Amino acid sequence: MPLAFKGAVFKKLSQIADLSSLSREERSKYDYALKKYRDTVNVWKTNWEEGHEEGRKKGLEQGRKKGLEQGRIDERNKIICNMLAKGMSLEDIASITGIPTNEILPHTK
Repeated sequence: MPLAFKGAVFKKLSQIADLSSLSREERSKYDYALKKYRDTVNVWKTNWEEGHEEGRKKGLEQGRKKGLEQGRIDERNKIICNMLAKGMSLEDIASITGIPTNEILPHTK
């Protein structure tokens, strides 16, 4: 048996021997404490998983909204460039699109 396993085996045997030497009352207290510990660990794990999932969903929603907004901006800029390429004036583009001329001006360069 490898040395690493021997240590684990003897540790487990020591734990079993320690538990078997407990009185009924001590064993009951030990079992209760162990149950509370396991319950606490499970509650923390569940809360972490739920919080992680909620955060992931919020992040995806924010990313989707940001992507849609960027898509609108890109499409608006494309329309402005197409209108300018057709020779339309800044005033006509502003009138048709509702976009202020100061936002159209950078696309003329």
